[in-house]
Amino acid sequence: MLQRDNLSAAESRLTAVLNVQPKNRDALSMRADLSAREQQRDAALDVARGCEYMSRWTCAWHNAGSALVIDSGSADAKRIVAEAMHEAQTERRPATAPSAEAPHEPASPPAPHH
Repeated sequence: MLQRDNLSAAESRLTAVLNVQPKNRDALSMRADLSAREQQRDAALDVARGCEYMSRWTCAWHNAGSALVIDSGSADAKRIVAEAMHEAQTERRPATAPSAEAPHEPASPPAPHH
């Protein structure tokens, strides 16, 4: 369950097991592990949200990616990664390409003034 790193699915399965066997030691141990992983994910997401708020896209991307490693089902982490990737690409893209045409120059030099 936890090997797939989808914490929501693991929580659902653990709840089902514990409803039937509330003192199941393996399930209780897995719930403690799940809780620790949720806290790690939440900490990484908190940092990612702060980076997102400050438009620090590499930081947001890195920390949301860390949250996804912990919980592959995190919709918030997926959203932050997608937004950060888009914003980082937008920042690196040149504003406009220079025109291929040469600037207009007069055919002859201006006449000297006396």
